[in-house]
Amino acid sequence: MVKRALVIPSEKGQMKKFLQMLASAGFRVSSLESGEATLRNIYEMVPDIVIVASDTPEKRELCTRIGSIPRLPVIALPMLGDQNEELVMLGAGVDECMNSPVHAVELVARAHSLLRRYRKPYSERISLNPEKKEIETKERVTSLSPTQFRLFACMVLNEGRIMPYYQIISEVWGGNLSLNTLHFHMRRLRQKLKGDAMGSYRIFQSRGEGYYFARGEAVINHGNLR
Repeated sequence: MVKRALVIPSEKGQMKKFLQMLASAGFRVSSLESGEATLRNIYEMVPDIVIVASDTPEKRELCTRIGSIPRLPVIALPMLGDQNEELVMLGAGVDECMNSPVHAVELVARAHSLLRRYRKPYSERISLNPEKKEIETKERVTSLSPTQFRLFACMVLNEGRIMPYYQIISEVWGGNLSLNTLHFHMRRLRQKLKGDAMGSYRIFQSRGEGYYFARGEAVINHGNLR
């Protein structure tokens, strides 16, 4: 299966060789300028790995936020010679830091190594197709609206953790959404996903907290989930 890599390049635009090397190694590569890169983009594109040149405060903050997503590996490329920045990024949840000069061959090798370590428990049954906005399983293909796809990708990539309501609103919509509207969209999504297509995987609601994507048996002892 082709792996998707999202690259957020440096302000100096010196990552063309990395993009070419990743593509040559079999990755489907996309890139976003730093001003365009948000978690909403992450959920639209559903990359298998993210590579960020963390050379501005905004991109360092983005690295921290991506690093908190349990099912998404991230490689940070900090500023030249900034060892303290490397420690900060690793402490914030980034999986790998590569100080300059970065060699394209090593970057590709580390990307492959991370992907071997990152097993997505849901992935043997569920495949997300961002181009068609579809969920593919052995039993069926389910088409989603762009909003539903982002919402489902948010839940899947954060599998195993309760996502607070307002964090979902911030990351999926960029804010400016009422709680009632979130619940409306989630009800529509859960209705569309009813049935056995995802096996025991479900989106649960933790009353007063947020939503949670997991196997049914994994939440059996959580009385607050429904």
